[in-house]
Amino acid sequence: MTETIRKSKQIRKNGSIYITSLPKEVIQVLSLNEGDRLDFIIRDGQVTLEKSLAIKLENVPNRLSDDIDFFMNKYDQVFKKLVEK
Repeated sequence: MTETIRKSKQIRKNGSIYITSLPKEVIQVLSLNEGDRLDFIIRDGQVTLEKSLAIKLENVPNRLSDDIDFFMNKYDQVFKKLVEK
């Protein structure tokens, strides 16, 4: 059986942005740390939170980074045409 936890948090407004805190259960389940980013996936009126997958450039060997840049620059126009279709 799947466990369901429901938590409510109040939303505050600071200038033009809305702010709330995350329940500790969300922090634990997503293994979040200060500075992590969250993805908000909105589908069919439902919102899902996921921890963003981040690639830190300092962990990528320079050669791989150079190869990725070369590939992206070489095929940039092809990617743009695919997006337009």
